[in-house]
Amino acid sequence: MNHTIVGIDFGTSTTVVKVKNYSEGRSPQGCQSLTFNGKSCLPTLIFEDNSGKLYFGDEAEAKVLEGAQGVLHQNFKMGLIGNSEQQAGAKRLVREFFKHLYSEFIISRQGLGVYPHLKTYVSYPAKWTSETRSLMKQCAMEAGFGNENNVFGENEPTAAIFAAIAANMENLQREHIIIRNRPVNVMMLDMGAGTSDIAIFKFKIDDNNKPVINELITYPAIDNVYFCGGSEVDRLLADYLIEYVRNISNNNQVPSGIKEMINGRVKFWKERSVSSVLKNNGRVNFPGDLEPALNFMKQNGILKDMPFEGIGRRQFELLTQPHWQQLRSLIADSINEAKNRLHDFNGAGDIDLVVLSGGHSLWYGVTEFILGNNFAGLDPLHFSKIEQQPQRLLRETHPQETVATGLVYKDMPFDVKYTMGSSLWVRYTVEGKQSPIIPIAKHNDVLPISQHANFNEVVAGTLFRTDSIPVKCEFLFGSSTATAKTYTIMKKVPMPDVVLNYIIGVLLGSPIAVGKFIYDWVQYNWDIAVAKTPELFQENYKVIITSDVNISEEEAVNINGELKIGGNSAHIPFTIKIG
Repeated sequence: MNHTIVGIDFGTSTTVVKVKNYSEGRSPQGCQSLTFNGKSCLPTLIFEDNSGKLYFGDEAEAKVLEGAQGVLHQNFKMGLIGNSEQQAGAKRLVREFFKHLYSEFIISRQGLGVYPHLKTYVSYPAKWTSETRSLMKQCAMEAGFGNENNVFGENEPTAAIFAAIAANMENLQREHIIIRNRPVNVMMLDMGAGTSDIAIFKFKIDDNNKPVINELITYPAIDNVYFCGGSEVDRLLADYLIEYVRNISNNNQVPSGIKEMINGRVKFWKERSVSSVLKNNGRVNFPGDLEPALNFMKQNGILKDMPFEGIGRRQFELLTQPHWQQLRSLIADSINEAKNRLHDFNGAGDIDLVVLSGGHSLWYGVTEFILGNNFAGLDPLHFSKIEQQPQRLLRETHPQETVATGLVYKDMPFDVKYTMGSSLWVRYTVEGKQSPIIPIAKHNDVLPISQHANFNEVVAGTLFRTDSIPVKCEFLFGSSTATAKTYTIMKKVPMPDVVLNYIIGVLLGSPIAVGKFIYDWVQYNWDIAVAKTPELFQENYKVIITSDVNISEEEAVNINGELKIGGNSAHIPFTIKIG
């Protein structure tokens, strides 16, 4: 049946809604984003003015910037796990936010090609209680996204792995990281504005190309929330800016209006300027949209005219070091928890994949830290597999969209390609001289495979050699070279006609060569000249072997090759079929 899946990732700081249409009998294509003023991400903000009117996302931010009277509600998702009073306020805001999402969905429904049959998935942290999970689904239903028969919930780490693996499947298979029915240890690090949540679990693709997740653990527990997220960095940066204003103030005080502006704008300044500039070892200037207010106060003698020196990379890392130290402790504790609870798991060195989601993971330092590089003076945890193969660290260009994308992939099987069950090697023997065994295709290489191989061997002889050169090609197919079945081609490659060409070239085309030949005879006595004469007629022959190997998805091996000697127009073809 034709149907559409809507995936809603309601985040602490950013909300993303993805839409994917599934047509019967057609291969599903990519997903689409529900856009808000042309953007794929909606800030999870509500501005409530003094009359009670609500503004959402960018409009809420705009109200703050224009100085409207009211209250800006941010990070209200965290209130769902607070005390009873906080929960009551958060539930009201979450319901209103979902209603806004549905109104935007209705406006865009026709343009997105949405089918009448709708299925909706809402994500939530894996550690949330069943009551809080039910609330999220209830909010989606009340907004209009469906009913209990077509509105479902999904753990954030489970959803994220769908998107991360699907986007990187081909490369992960090529690198022998994802193989059908092979368990993979995954660490999912969801770095949001309020918290950084970690999930460690075993993952595999089954025979039906469906993901199977076992032994899922999340950290920290719901009753031990670590407020370790991007908002901490916001606070540290805001304190730094406020302290700068205090230092240039004539009365050692920060005007309340400036303080409010800094606290209201620091998050957007951080996300749009700070990370990208520091990644390239630049220095970050004071937020541009706050400079007019500072300049006005300087001109009126309220503030001293002292320039902002900027923030460099090293300075930033020292300033925010407490946050990163807490993050390191959080990851280390989650690994210890996994060691105690997961079967056959011994620590960070057993992690096969690290998947980053959430807007806070965009920071350059997160990647540096996971890869074991020096960052903020922290000791690395040594994810040895990730350090050796950085492609095991999966972070999308827009990691804040990973969870929502994964939600709409729920109905789509992974495109898992078949892999080699055996290995293929070749060994060449030219006139008794044997080459080493050369690998062509390895066990678990992704099928189909097309390989072109060349092998050259130089054979010494004379101009007057007329016999053929024996060549043997041995293709070994199996689990090891010791037990592999051998497929052999024996050929004799005829010598080229070089004698006549040599004589014509020397006698007619190169008088200098003739003169040199006579000169050599004159220079030596008879015995030496006779001994040296054979060198004048030595010739090296290059035996060239080419092989085109094609292995189908069914592991049928088809080898087409040819043998020849350099300078000889004769080619000797050969064919080998295996399987």
